[in-house]
Amino acid sequence: MREFRQNGNIVYSEQTIAKTKSKNCKEGFDLHVYPVTGVTENSNGKWDCAIYSANMAPISRGHLTLNSANPLEQPIIDQGYLNDSEDKDIEILMEGLVLSREISHQKDISELIGNELIETSRIVSLDDIRKLALHYYHPVGTCKMGPESDSNAVVDNMGKVHGVDNLYVIDASIMPNVPRGNTNIPVAMVAERLVSTLTK
Repeated sequence: MREFRQNGNIVYSEQTIAKTKSKNCKEGFDLHVYPVTGVTENSNGKWDCAIYSANMAPISRGHLTLNSANPLEQPIIDQGYLNDSEDKDIEILMEGLVLSREISHQKDISELIGNELIETSRIVSLDDIRKLALHYYHPVGTCKMGPESDSNAVVDNMGKVHGVDNLYVIDASIMPNVPRGNTNIPVAMVAERLVSTLTK
């Protein structure tokens, strides 16, 4: 009940996530479609329902640059959202939007949630999505794991920083790709595996 009240009457853990494939998906799934419902400060006491979609296998890549030699200074982070040259990432989000609308138009669902808001009904193009897309809280890869021959790799398969003695990184930043789900369990598993090996 405490979580229910703190989140504006939305219990996020009770929501459902559909995992599906886009036309470009070669294995597993690459698209999350999920509803979020609840009373928000802008809903005048009524329940709102939003159906989001998320690209779970993005091709786009960002980069991190040091601001200075001062380790306490914040780095410059460019997330690189939707910057793949073939627009595959944004096409996946468009497929998710189409699927979200198909779901919301199902008779039994549309009777409960009503019509799409005017604001979101205007989202019809890849450019519209590019302007409005948000992150999905799964940042990884700023210290990518890989061999020294990979110019983008920062650490080896044990989390050791290339070219630096006794310096290891063991967190989500070493994942070379975004997991197709929440990052917390993969981070725990990576930490368990590497720490147990390093402390033997």
